[in-house]
Amino acid sequence: MKYQHVLDSLLDQFSDRFSQFRSLEQTMKIIKYPDVVVYSILELNGFQWMQIDDLEMQLAEFQDSMWAQVFVDLRSKLENLERCCLENQEECHYEQEIWSAWNPLPDTFSTLKNISMALLTIFPSTYFCEALFSALNNIKTNKRNRLTDEVSSACLGLKYTKYQPSIEDLANEIQQQKVTNRQLDAMPPPVGHRCPLVVHCPTLLQIQVPVIRKERENYITRHQRRETMGRQRNSSHKKEKQASPEKEVNKLEASNLSEKEFREMVIRWLKRMEEKIDNMSKNQEEMKKNQEEMKNDIVAVKNSIESIKSRLEEAEDHISELEDKMEKILK
Repeated sequence: MKYQHVLDSLLDQFSDRFSQFRSLEQTMKIIKYPDVVVYSILELNGFQWMQIDDLEMQLAEFQDSMWAQVFVDLRSKLENLERCCLENQEECHYEQEIWSAWNPLPDTFSTLKNISMALLTIFPSTYFCEALFSALNNIKTNKRNRLTDEVSSACLGLKYTKYQPSIEDLANEIQQQKVTNRQLDAMPPPVGHRCPLVVHCPTLLQIQVPVIRKERENYITRHQRRETMGRQRNSSHKKEKQASPEKEVNKLEASNLSEKEFREMVIRWLKRMEEKIDNMSKNQEEMKKNQEEMKNDIVAVKNSIESIKSRLEEAEDHISELEDKMEKILK
């Protein structure tokens, strides 16, 4: 045949390309059959870059848990979906059902989940990478050469994602932000606070309005902090006055008191001083008692150490005697 050598080369290329998938045939079953798959038949040589030491334990726990029923239901859903697609002659999309089964798994099965995610994201060919590169060339052109890597990856995600955002929720959120911004702009500037000059220019307004808003928020927070500190200081002064109402008497109050009241005040003060002195003497006596007890304990410890030393010396003498006897016996 004329093109037989071309067909043979294509067969060789396809066999080399998909040989890895044939070796992973049993491992790929973990995507739909994690509740019945056997750990010993899994081919995990290509996943050593992941932490898979506890995969066997997690797989055993998963098969005995209630999450195994999720994948039994998943297989029935996929069969029904494939049947409907064949009857209606439509294209089937299984991705959403598979992701919805794996995403709710708890962190206790993190290794099992990571293995499944790695298997689901394997590229069967270089088509996807080439498509991404071509899309990136269209996004990051010569005129848009200042795009960062984060912005470029975000643009690629927006281009290839199947996520459908809720426009109503986004519009409501933006409307709420506008209302809050209007409320902030309507607030009068603080007294004695210099605001930067705002020129009626759109670019300057975009730059200066956030700065003014931030300065206003900083001023409000500083004012609130100052008020709270003042309230705390006043409350502490009140507590001190309530705890000791007769702590100090100035000269004017003492001169206004009568002789009897003055004597009573002096007697009360002397009584308080005597009570303080008694308490101090009691504390000193307790400290002396504690010191004596500590001294006695130290003496007891020293005596015990000396007795231990004497016992050690006796044991050493006994050991030396035994060694001499052993030498005599050996001779």
